[in-house]
Amino acid sequence: MSVCSFETLLSIVKDVIAKRNTLMWGCVSAEEKHAVTLRYVGAELEEGSDVPLEIEELGIEDNEHENQLTEWALADSPADDLEDALDATLTGRKSSCIWSVMFKNVLGYKITGYPVRIDNTKYARNAYYFNLCFVCDSWARTVQYEPVVKKLSEYLVKDTTTMHLKVIKVAGDPPLIEDHHVPIFLMDQFSYNDQQWDLTTQQVIPFINGFNHVAKIAAEANVENNLVKACIQNLLYYGTVKLIPIFQYSNIYAATPELKNLTEKKALQKECLEDVFVFYCNMTHGTTLRDLCARFNPHFIHIDERKLVQFGLLHKLIRRIHK
Repeated sequence: MSVCSFETLLSIVKDVIAKRNTLMWGCVSAEEKHAVTLRYVGAELEEGSDVPLEIEELGIEDNEHENQLTEWALADSPADDLEDALDATLTGRKSSCIWSVMFKNVLGYKITGYPVRIDNTKYARNAYYFNLCFVCDSWARTVQYEPVVKKLSEYLVKDTTTMHLKVIKVAGDPPLIEDHHVPIFLMDQFSYNDQQWDLTTQQVIPFINGFNHVAKIAAEANVENNLVKACIQNLLYYGTVKLIPIFQYSNIYAATPELKNLTEKKALQKECLEDVFVFYCNMTHGTTLRDLCARFNPHFIHIDERKLVQFGLLHKLIRRIHK
């Protein structure tokens, strides 16, 4: 195949097969996937064959690294016979599909399945193939259903079983973490079980206090900076922490419309004092936190201005104004 033909085909499929690198895992490039596909097709296709061919996409989920690899297989059935073209894949008779999550877009639908093969001489072909599939709209995001499909298929192999299934909500991608970002727990960090975290996260968590920025956390925890960022990004994804601006007395803050919640929500009022309300109300453009501390002397009334700012940022009562 000429370079021009290769590039033309790549431009057609690149948006579909391209994946994004993460901090923990680098994906296979679209160019390399395309080249492997063509080599596979060239090896399988008999020279001079005039049978129309259909290429199908099989997705294999790698849960440990949260990365989705994509391999391409060739359906050797005539393209005008849809059932035959899908049969080899959806029933799992292709060895590359067995015991792995697969998906295929066809006729406006996305089919997600987990082919299973049970080997036993009592079956006609010494094996029994089945595939439990979920059928969704072609535009739907189905990654959250893949663990359910896998669990259902594996449990159906047993004679009797009780299944407890849960579809988790897939959150959006967390933002990139910078050295100056300050993570803060939304709940008491000691309420979590250590077994919920990997070893690196367990080492990082004790240094997340709402004041330490990422670079300081990495230094104090003696963990490589990028690993700390990956840990915090993971905690952000699951809604365990939130990022707030770094605390400085030269910072300028301003009240937000959410401040009215202090007059309406009793639960929030219990967490706040009248003096605190006045302190927040005086946060305006051009007035630094140092100026407010000099004016109200929060230590005299036993108020920690650092935690006061934390509370306001977490509940969106105030926002930082960047110069």
